[in-house]
Amino acid sequence: SRNNPTASGIEACTNPRASLPTSTRFCRASASAPARATTSMTAAMTVAIIFFDVVKFLHVAAVVTAWGVTFAYPVLQRAAERQDPRAVPYFWRAVNRIGMVIVGPGAVLILATGIVMVIDSPAFGFADLFVTVGMVAIIVLIAFGPLFFTPAERKLAEAAERDVAAAGAGEVRFGDDYQAASRRYALVGNLNGLIVLVAIFFMVVKP
Repeated sequence: SRNNPTASGIEACTNPRASLPTSTRFCRASASAPARATTSMTAAMTVAIIFFDVVKFLHVAAVVTAWGVTFAYPVLQRAAERQDPRAVPYFWRAVNRIGMVIVGPGAVLILATGIVMVIDSPAFGFADLFVTVGMVAIIVLIAFGPLFFTPAERKLAEAAERDVAAAGAGEVRFGDDYQAASRRYALVGNLNGLIVLVAIFFMVVKP
């Protein structure tokens, strides 16, 4: 066994009194190989966890940023119509701008990060109910923007401007065109908000 480095290495690893140089080198190499493998695996897992968490953060942040503000629109609309009717055209143009700069891009980011999380996660996939509901919801919400909200907000701004101009220096009264368009917007807006809440419920509960 003295000429066998493997046997000497085992002796060095198991016998504290063994002090052969070759055996010591073998023992250190044997001990360091698993350590390096474990370190590499831990680093890879850490990178994977960090990547998923960053994508998840962007996903949640986009939901809050894109849709959170929309729940305040009815309150702001009523306040403008009652307290400062001449500011109503500006309100609708501001809402339209928010939709184009924040809500629309935010919705696309929600969809993109959602797809990345599903692909990256071993725990769930596209066949899971909560993922399906979320994907359908965000696609419908994205479609609402150019198909309804953007043109409706422009029409409401134009109708409000006509009513403000028609009032001159007197009291502003919004006409039938504005009122009808406002009711349609409120109806679709409530549906939009309901879809957002249902999607959030499925994301949290994961039935």
